[in-house]
Amino acid sequence: MQRFSGKALIALVTIVLAAPMSRITASDAAATSFVFRSVVIVKDLNATFTAAGSTFHGSGNSNKFGHVTETGKLFVTPTPRTARDAAHGSIAVTLSGGDQLFINYAGEVTRSGFLTGSVVITGGTGRFANAGGSGGLSGQIDTVRNFNAPMRLTIIGTIQ
Repeated sequence: MQRFSGKALIALVTIVLAAPMSRITASDAAATSFVFRSVVIVKDLNATFTAAGSTFHGSGNSNKFGHVTETGKLFVTPTPRTARDAAHGSIAVTLSGGDQLFINYAGEVTRSGFLTGSVVITGGTGRFANAGGSGGLSGQIDTVRNFNAPMRLTIIGTIQ
């Protein structure tokens, strides 16, 4: 019986070593907390009030992923007789290796440009293909400039 066990163990080790190693995806890994801090440029603040919204792009850093670039859309819906308007949109965060993380956000923006809200991770590419998660967003838009307005963004969340 000992001989058989030895052969079985050798066969098992051979199979395990011969099996290709697969990449761990976001859905397989434990939850990962992250912080993205970036400066993006909002192309046209006036367009945020239209059905087309306004695009933004920029770059920054993440505590877990290093340098990142971001592109997104910003939509603002005026709320009469209040100092805050509803805001929502989407962001694609690209890591230095090319993998992307897709984020939707919703919240509010004050007339002075302070943005707060929540984020939902809706997937991505590469190791984030099946990613999910959530978090919060804060930002400050330079409302003095209608075109190419800088916006500082901070997104804190968890990828699952």
